[in-house]
Amino acid sequence: MHGQPTVLEEPLQHLRATIDRGEHAHAESGLRAYLQQHPDDIAALDMLGDLLALLHRDLEAAEFICRAFLLKPETASNPKMRGLACYVLGRKDEAIAIYRDWLAREPDNPVARHMLAACSGDGVPTRATSEYVSHIFDEYAPVFDQRLRGLGYCIPEHMRDILAARAAPDAQWDILDGGCGTGLLGPLIRPWCRTLTGVDLSEGMLDHAEKYDCYDTLHCEDLERFLADRPEQFDIICIADTLIYFGDLRAVLHEAFTALHPGGTLMFNTERCPQAPNGYLLEVNGRFKHASDYVRSTLAETGFTDLAATDISIRSELGVPVSGELICAIKPAL
Repeated sequence: MHGQPTVLEEPLQHLRATIDRGEHAHAESGLRAYLQQHPDDIAALDMLGDLLALLHRDLEAAEFICRAFLLKPETASNPKMRGLACYVLGRKDEAIAIYRDWLAREPDNPVARHMLAACSGDGVPTRATSEYVSHIFDEYAPVFDQRLRGLGYCIPEHMRDILAARAAPDAQWDILDGGCGTGLLGPLIRPWCRTLTGVDLSEGMLDHAEKYDCYDTLHCEDLERFLADRPEQFDIICIADTLIYFGDLRAVLHEAFTALHPGGTLMFNTERCPQAPNGYLLEVNGRFKHASDYVRSTLAETGFTDLAATDISIRSELGVPVSGELICAIKPAL
């Protein structure tokens, strides 16, 4: 349980025992009745949230877990999660106020600035700053793989399958893993690599990627800058779940085009959104979604051809699949 006191009130002890016996429907009705009388009981809120999560009713669970989180004194020091919790509960104005106060106290904090823009829609950047991305992923690095596994993340497996459909694993290509993170893709595609290069902004993530011992080189650098410095160096560029931190895709796709050998392939995924004024939308979670037409037109303007896009579920959030596209595009041969 999240932050439960050591000793529960007697009704909650009974309901805890009911859950342990597997009498879930009875426990749920009892907890809901208890919360009608005690709406701010943290232990009861957490217990019901955990029960609903156990029953795979994650959207319902989020309401009670967020309510409990906001009542805990220790969460005052975590404005990012407080703002997200308020947003999940439909308290958008309160979330904006939390982020605005956070930025006022820490005007140089890249996370505060990014989350305020994401929540308020004001001052939305064309891409997440390098400082924001490195801060977020250095923090998540120790638990990143475990969390992704629990969310059904499968982009690396999809990319491996695309390579397998194209050729036998004969170590024939120079491949870049752009935004390699902890290296989940590397071991899956290594059999097709003559050389495998990884680049990421997070030192913490790269420390984990190094443990796979499958990359020839790893670089801590901004992806766009890295690509710009390596013209016609790669046969294949894989960018797994990284362009969701870019809104405007024109510059990064241009640099990817430049970094490919003629005839080379770019693979990447996006999270899909309906049409947006600029072709992309910054969500309150800090990630960008892209309109399909915008992605296609930007690839064409850049010079890519033979576009192939597959509808995929990227991961789940609160038990709901996140829809996206896995895209392959070819740089024309000379």
